[in-house]
Amino acid sequence: MDLIQGYASSDDEAPPPLKRKARALDDHVVELPPPLASAYKPKRRASSGAAPTTAAPQPLPPVFTDARAEPWLVAAPVPSRELRRWKTEYRVNRVRWNPQFPWLLASAGMHPTIDVWDAGCGTCARSLDQPHTAAVKDLQWSCDGRRLVSASFDRTVGCVDVETGTVVATHSGDHRFTAVAIHPTDANVVLVGDANGSILSWDLRGSSIRAFGRSCGEVLALAFLPGTDHLQFISSSTVTKTSAVEKAVLVWDYESGATVSKPIYGEGYSCSAVAVPTFSFPNAPNGRVHRSVPFVALQTHGNYIATVSAIKFQQLKARFTGHTAEGYGIDCAFNATGGLLATGDATGRLLVFDARRRHCVYTVSPHTHVCMAVQCHPAAPSVIATGGWDQSITIHA
Repeated sequence: MDLIQGYASSDDEAPPPLKRKARALDDHVVELPPPLASAYKPKRRASSGAAPTTAAPQPLPPVFTDARAEPWLVAAPVPSRELRRWKTEYRVNRVRWNPQFPWLLASAGMHPTIDVWDAGCGTCARSLDQPHTAAVKDLQWSCDGRRLVSASFDRTVGCVDVETGTVVATHSGDHRFTAVAIHPTDANVVLVGDANGSILSWDLRGSSIRAFGRSCGEVLALAFLPGTDHLQFISSSTVTKTSAVEKAVLVWDYESGATVSKPIYGEGYSCSAVAVPTFSFPNAPNGRVHRSVPFVALQTHGNYIATVSAIKFQQLKARFTGHTAEGYGIDCAFNATGGLLATGDATGRLLVFDARRRHCVYTVSPHTHVCMAVQCHPAAPSVIATGGWDQSITIHA
């Protein structure tokens, strides 16, 4: 070990470490110039001599195209099978067919996004993430079919241009908005209802707001009544107490803002939807009440659909049964001819009734959760769209 360490072991101190002469490095230091941002160029850029460019965003494909053939729009008298099915990212509250471009279907639900679908292939043509920040309760197409008006739980109602995705107008309130109806002749005027029972007429061209008298409770549905001498609309709201049952369903004169009828439904159940049968002729934008079915349908929470005369505004004895509502805001709708009445169901079923004979002609279970949204096609009598809380949309014909 002594040989390895290089000195002899003894009681003497170890030899001092060798001292090396410090190297003078200062004389050899070379200062480099600072790096330049343009010092390096990729080979392709250097060979072409072109300046770096940022790729321009690709324009969105057009939503509204010329009229096209839709073979899936069959002309059968009643639906008989499921044609399409696709999934969404939210529980669906409402689906609405476009009145001018009948292959487009809008959907909204428990999410701020509103989707516009090409129903012929089940693909999303537009996804609108404005103007809401919370779930959407109701929506309607404008008369020209190019804008969507929606009511949201974030206490706003908004109008969006579907082609560009830009917000045309918004209105904020003190309560969440729950129902929307489009004026039949003026596309810039909409009716909106809120959770406080207020009904407002909103002009999209400005901040003009006109308030009608309060209804019973939360406004659940609004619909204009065609074929009358004076423009009228019907409202449905929740029944908050027994003494206010007569205010649950009211008919209003739009010009004067006064109610024009006595109590027309007094059975104590809230009505989540109002369906009005109208002809859908292109030359008659206002429509007119169907002669064979001169009544309005009320979707009640009593597990039946009540009927009200569209002429005298009196409740009729006829009713449609066989489905369950269980307190959900389930929709119902007449088809283009007024001969069929479709409704959803709390168990996920779709039921289609003969509107004159009141018997069920088609029933199916397209959803595993409640079937909230039902909308009949504006031109094809047997085509019906549904939306459910199982995050799916189906087309039947």
